[in-house]
Amino acid sequence: MIGVQTMIRKTIKTITQMIMKTTQMTNRRFIQPDMREAYSKCIDVIMKCRTEEQLNNAERYLRHYERLMQNSYLYPTIRKPLADRSVSNLLSLLKIKRKEFKDL
Repeated sequence: MIGVQTMIRKTIKTITQMIMKTTQMTNRRFIQPDMREAYSKCIDVIMKCRTEEQLNNAERYLRHYERLMQNSYLYPTIRKPLADRSVSNLLSLLKIKRKEFKDL
């Protein structure tokens, strides 16, 4: 019985979040995020890493960026291949940066 109540609460929370996102999209004051700015900031975060801990934090930042790209259905100007390509490019950059630390 408790498991069903928990599942219902999670479903209600998910539906409420979807309604809030839709409401924001129809609101005239809602400003869509600038994906180019997010991409360039992600590159800056990766390139400024000087320690392993910073690289781990950059990887976490990249996961947030990837989640933003996965939610790109909310922003009709972003196409899925572009989102996938940008995430894979940033992941490659992170791997190169990590390899640079291992070579030192």
